[in-house]
Amino acid sequence: MVSVLRDLPGSGAATPTIEPAELIAELAAAVLRRWPLVLIVTAVLMSGVYVAMQARSDIYQVEARLLVKVGPENLEIPTTVSRGALISSGVRKEDINSDVILLESRHLIEHAVDTLGIATFRRLVVEPTTFVGKVRRAASNTVRGVAKAVERTLTALRLAKPMSERDKMIERLQDNLVVNREGESDVIEISLHFGDGSIAVSVVDLMIDQFLIDRAHARSSIATAGFFEDQVGLAWAALERVDAEIATLRIGSRLTASADERKLLLERRSAVASSVTDATAARASVQPIRAFADRIDPARVDPAAMGGAPYGVVLQAIGELMVKRTAEIGQVAASGRAAQEIEERIGALVLLLEQSVAHEIFLHEAERARIDERLEVLNVADQKMLLLLSEREVAQSRYDDYNLRLEEERVNARLEERRLDNIAVLTPPAQPLAPVGPRRLGMSLVSLPLGLIFGVALAGMLGYADTRVFGLRDLARIPGVKVLGEVSPAELRA
Repeated sequence: MVSVLRDLPGSGAATPTIEPAELIAELAAAVLRRWPLVLIVTAVLMSGVYVAMQARSDIYQVEARLLVKVGPENLEIPTTVSRGALISSGVRKEDINSDVILLESRHLIEHAVDTLGIATFRRLVVEPTTFVGKVRRAASNTVRGVAKAVERTLTALRLAKPMSERDKMIERLQDNLVVNREGESDVIEISLHFGDGSIAVSVVDLMIDQFLIDRAHARSSIATAGFFEDQVGLAWAALERVDAEIATLRIGSRLTASADERKLLLERRSAVASSVTDATAARASVQPIRAFADRIDPARVDPAAMGGAPYGVVLQAIGELMVKRTAEIGQVAASGRAAQEIEERIGALVLLLEQSVAHEIFLHEAERARIDERLEVLNVADQKMLLLLSEREVAQSRYDDYNLRLEEERVNARLEERRLDNIAVLTPPAQPLAPVGPRRLGMSLVSLPLGLIFGVALAGMLGYADTRVFGLRDLARIPGVKVLGEVSPAELRA
């Protein structure tokens, strides 16, 4: 149909409102008008996906599983008894997480790469013989060339750090390595995705071997038993030295029962002091009759007159003479011969009393000095003994502590010998039979609807941007234009 139009200037017709259904219909018409474009976009996308999938090399997944024996599964574990409780040392659940971290360490991957050599990881160039193989090779070379060009550009712009071939391979293996604990079990799973299954098996094998070595070294005892043996020897020597000093002090200071001896000495000292006081009082009591002694020549006094009697006997004899003198004075004159002789005897006894008292005080003072000296020796010895006993207690405690630690270390050493064997390879790495990726068929199938969607979207956008008139609806949306009617091509020719 050919539309016949007539311009109506100044009509000012408003643009009609477009309903959603009409818009969808126009979009569908625009897509149908450009169906070759939809097919081309779909074909290009599918071809691109196919080439990209062919450019990617096969990915193989190598898995291994390690079983960690925990706690009671360790047989014949030595036990120690402490405070009445049985303590058995096994492997904690947390130790499995430590093993996972150790398996993920870069050190193991570096060991595997260095052991195999970087040349092992270089892909062997085999000339393809089929068309598909040639396409894959060309696509792979193109992708690699683009990647290298991008890497060189980023490196030149200092946006990326240049890396050696060894570092790149280590980073690649580290990114594709997954180590985790399977749930709450005692199994550690190791998974490595790599383009060559045999190389991946070798890498996982080397990592596990090195892991067992590193784990044994990390969990082995740090030879602290020797340190505690030395400390036990030093503590025992210190204990023996203190015991020898205590024995020497006991012998040198004659310490047997210092408390009892001190009690007896204090009692004796009190008695001596009392005797000195009594002797001093006896000497003071004869001071009123000291004048009788002044009349006597000391040379005429015979010390043996009283036969060495103590001052108490002499004092009693003086008292008796004083009574007798008083009686004589009452009978005869004071100048009587009898009274004078009594006074001479009293004076002689006074001198003997003073000598006896002085001698006894001297003896008591000497004894008290000896008692004080012994008490001082006991006090000093007791102070030294207290210090030595305190030092011995510390030395004994240190010896017991180091001896206990030494026994614990010996037990721990025996436990470590068993703990190092508590991990086993449950599933060793094996050569995979088929690659796990890339999923070429799945991606190719997914590219078909994606290509149709992109093609339809592109056709719709082009239809929306197209200003050409294809029907009455397009005319009706032009401002100032009114449709008068439609004329078919046959009518135009007539």
